[in-house]
Amino acid sequence: DMAIVTKIENELSTSYWIFTYSNKTNIEKKEIVYLIKLLKEMCYPVFGNLKRYYKALADSNHDQLTKLHNRYGLNQILSHYYTYNDTSYILAMDIDNFKSFNDTYGHDCGDEVLKTFANILTKLFNAKYSFRVGGEEFICIANSNDIEGLLNKLLIEIHNSVIEYNDYKLKFTVSIGGSRISSFNEL
Repeated sequence: DMAIVTKIENELSTSYWIFTYSNKTNIEKKEIVYLIKLLKEMCYPVFGNLKRYYKALADSNHDQLTKLHNRYGLNQILSHYYTYNDTSYILAMDIDNFKSFNDTYGHDCGDEVLKTFANILTKLFNAKYSFRVGGEEFICIANSNDIEGLLNKLLIEIHNSVIEYNDYKLKFTVSIGGSRISSFNEL
């Protein structure tokens, strides 16, 4: 017995198709080869469209500057993926006097402040639970029995961060509010 194995591969998946080839006439063998080519032609565009769809979906749920989830991503995480327990907290954060960074040093400097803060949040809370929901507003979900310790680490990271922009060494502060989550239906 002989078989034809066809491999179709792209960034999303790899598919193998196996066609038996034994006891076939030359015409049937040509038909099998034609069928394989036809299936490849049909599947490549489908895989390409799936790839573009998933990229567009990911882009719609992420902030392009900070790479964190945006508010649409927050809604998706809360409604579909996140399971909470009795030690979950939601933290709302706002960079203090953010407008002054943009007005004094320019929007590129403001972008650096946002990216620096996003990196701190990713480090402490994981990118999956960190969200940029507005201009300089962020939300994090914390699963911690030691919320005070986690917040202290956050404050230390912010205090130690320095944004070097042109010839300036800039610092920023953040206002933080939080609440223990007992049910996501309350949000």
